[in-house]
Amino acid sequence: MGCGSLVEIPSYFQHLDKLTHLDLGGCRSLKYLPEMPGNIQYLNLECSGIKELPESVWSNENISYLNLRECKDLKKLPSSRCKLKNLDLTNCSSFSKFPEILKPMEHFKSLSLIQTAVKELPSSICELKNLESLDLTRCSRFSKFPEILKPMEHLKSLSLIQTAVKELPSSICELKNLESLDLTKCSRFSKFPEILKPMEHLKSLSLIQTTVTELPASICELKNLESLDLTNCSSFSKFPEILKPMEHLKSLSLIQTAVKELPSSICELKYLESLDLTKCSRFSKFPEILKPMEHLKSLSLIDTAVTELPSSICKLKYLESLDLTRCSRFSKFPEILKPMEHLVYLSLCKTAVEMLPSSIGNLNRLQDLNLSDCYQLKDVPTSICSLTNLKRLSFNHCWRLKKLPSSSVGFLSLEQLELSFSGILEIPASIKQAFWQGKVKISMV
Repeated sequence: MGCGSLVEIPSYFQHLDKLTHLDLGGCRSLKYLPEMPGNIQYLNLECSGIKELPESVWSNENISYLNLRECKDLKKLPSSRCKLKNLDLTNCSSFSKFPEILKPMEHFKSLSLIQTAVKELPSSICELKNLESLDLTRCSRFSKFPEILKPMEHLKSLSLIQTAVKELPSSICELKNLESLDLTKCSRFSKFPEILKPMEHLKSLSLIQTTVTELPASICELKNLESLDLTNCSSFSKFPEILKPMEHLKSLSLIQTAVKELPSSICELKYLESLDLTKCSRFSKFPEILKPMEHLKSLSLIDTAVTELPSSICKLKYLESLDLTRCSRFSKFPEILKPMEHLVYLSLCKTAVEMLPSSIGNLNRLQDLNLSDCYQLKDVPTSICSLTNLKRLSFNHCWRLKKLPSSSVGFLSLEQLELSFSGILEIPASIKQAFWQGKVKISMV
C-alpha cells in the first residue's frame, strides 16, 4: 500500500541516471518531489500526498507512464511546456485550475480530469493540437466549455458527463474529427447548439438525463452519427423532422422522454436498427410506415400509451423484436397483411388485447410470444398452431382464456408453455404428447 510514512525523497535522486522506474504510490506523507533524473520512464504517484510536480517531470519526454490519480493534495501543474503524452488527474479533488498553454504541446494525446475541482479550461486548450481524448467526467464545478479558437484536428472523444455545463459554444463544430460527445447527466444542459458545420466523424451523441427540450433541425447535419441517446430527458417533447437522410444512424433511444409522437419522416432513418420508446408515457400513436425501414431490428414501446399499431407495421419486414409490454391501453393487434419473416420476439404482456387476428400465422419465424397478464384475452385463433418455429408461449394470468386451439401438426418447435393462473384446463393432445416425450416444459398452477 506504499510507504505511508515517507516524507522526503533525497535531492541526489536527480543524479541517478540509470533510474527508469520509481513507484511512490500510496506515499500519502510525501508532499514534494525533488527534480527527477532525465531517464525516468515510469513514475507512479497514485494516492500520494504531493502538492505540485517538479519541472523535470512535466517537461520529460521520456516518461511513458505517469500516474497522478487520487493525488488529493495536488493543486497546480508547472506552467512550462509539457512533453508528456498522457496525463491522468482522476480524483485529484484539490486540482482546480488547468494552466495556460503557452506553447503548442505536440506530444499530448490524452487528458483526464475526472472528478477534479476544475471550473473551466483556458481557451489555449486548443494548443493541444494532437489531443485525442479529453475527459471531464464528474467535474461538478465545470460550467463552461471554451470557444474552439483553433482546430483540434485529432480530438476524437469528449466527455462532459455529470458536469455543470449549461451549453456548448457554436464553435463545437470546429471539432471536426470528434467521434464521441457525451453529456450524460449534465442536469443544467438545456439546449443543443445549431450544427453550423458538418461534424463528419461524430458517431455517438449522448444527452442522457439532460434538460434538453428539443433538438435543432440541423441535427441532420450529423450525417455519420450512429447512436443518438436521449434517455431520461424528461423535458424532451418533440423529435425533429428528418430533413436530410441520416444514413448511418443505427440506434435511437427516447426512453422516458415526453415525446407524444414521431414525425412521419422517421422513415427517413432508413438504416436505423434500434428504436426505443420505453416509458414514454405520453406517446400514444405510432406513425404510418411510409417507406420501408429495412434495417430496423428492434422496436420497444414498453410502458407507452399506444392504443394500436398501423397495419403498415408489416413494412418493418426485417424487425426481429417488437415489445409492447405494459401498454395498458393497447387493445387490438393489427392484421399482419404481409409476412414479417424476421420477427422472432413479440411481447404483448400486460396489454388490453382481447384476441389475436387470424393473420398472426404470418409471423412464421416467431420463436417467443408473451401474452402473460393479458387479463382481457378471450380467444386465440387456430392459425397460431401454424407458428412452427415457436419455442416459448406464455399465457400466465390469462384467466379469461379457457382453451387453446388443437392441431395435429401444431407447435412443432415448442419447448416451453406457461399457463400458470390462466383459465386453460385442457391441453391440446399434440402438446400433451410432446410433454410426455420430454420435448415441452409446461408450467401450470
